[in-house]
Amino acid sequence: MFPERLLEAESLRPVPGGFTAALRLTWYRALPLSCIERITVTIDGQQVEQDAVRFSLGPVGPLPVAALAPLTDTWWYVLDSALLSVESAAAGEPGVHEISVVMGLHIPYLPVGGKPLVNLDTCAKQLEVAA
Repeated sequence: MFPERLLEAESLRPVPGGFTAALRLTWYRALPLSCIERITVTIDGQQVEQDAVRFSLGPVGPLPVAALAPLTDTWWYVLDSALLSVESAAAGEPGVHEISVVMGLHIPYLPVGGKPLVNLDTCAKQLEVAA
């Protein structure tokens, strides 16, 4: 719904062993963290392993995306930023890197064919790492 907002402008930061970025909810109303079906990260066209991707929101996390499924009572509000932490040696190399994030949210109150709608949004930004 708001794919350009998924990665907050100017939030990509190199850190030792990878990078962090602020994520925004791409739906028009709050959803529980259990609705996050997937977060896929690519760096320069190479997909990052899922166990290298962590999600934090307030006191929750950092957790792998698969660990968010039982968090039905923890809500992500539209004005809150979450923190995406990614471990990747490739992101730490000097130069400009193309970072792409795909987030899939299942929307429990919008059934399609008897199953919740899955809203997929993709956002790409550049991460510049100094030499």
